[in-house]
Amino acid sequence: MQSPDGFLGIFQNLDISSIFQGIPFLQNFWFRTLIFVGQILLGAFGIFFFVFIVYALLHTSWLREKMLEDITEFTRYKAYGLHRRERQWQRIMRRLEMANEGEWKLSILEADQMLDEVLQRLQVRGASPDERLVNATEPLVPDLASLKEAHTVRNNIVHDPDYRLRKDEAMRVLRLYEEVLTGLDLI
Repeated sequence: MQSPDGFLGIFQNLDISSIFQGIPFLQNFWFRTLIFVGQILLGAFGIFFFVFIVYALLHTSWLREKMLEDITEFTRYKAYGLHRRERQWQRIMRRLEMANEGEWKLSILEADQMLDEVLQRLQVRGASPDERLVNATEPLVPDLASLKEAHTVRNNIVHDPDYRLRKDEAMRVLRLYEEVLTGLDLI
């Protein structure tokens, strides 16, 4: 049989007890007791925090939302939340099918509100939708001029109770909102 050589050969004949005999305080009863108590306390802390983390993950919605978000994005090949915005946009467009001018006005107000939520998520500065629209830039929001025109119609609806809105104008304004939202890949 060959004798072990190299680095591993040194440790093959090593006696651990001889190492501890060379360091006398490691043999002390109180030191060993202190180490043992420390191990128990740290083990108890570890178990406590592990149980706390598992409890927190199971009883909060964070993990479910993150998993749902990832699974949804993976299976639909679209950003999470896009489906909700698409349904919201379809609901807005269905209002145009009604023969009521009030529904047409409401569809424009909802489209503008939807766009304002998008501007807030894009962190465009401003306290009101008007200020956010003024602070928006062309690279951030495509076709900003037509969006401002659509927002002017929205302001007319809100501030002028006698404002008359024709169906073709409502469709044109909603197409402007749709172009911007499509340009931002939100519908």
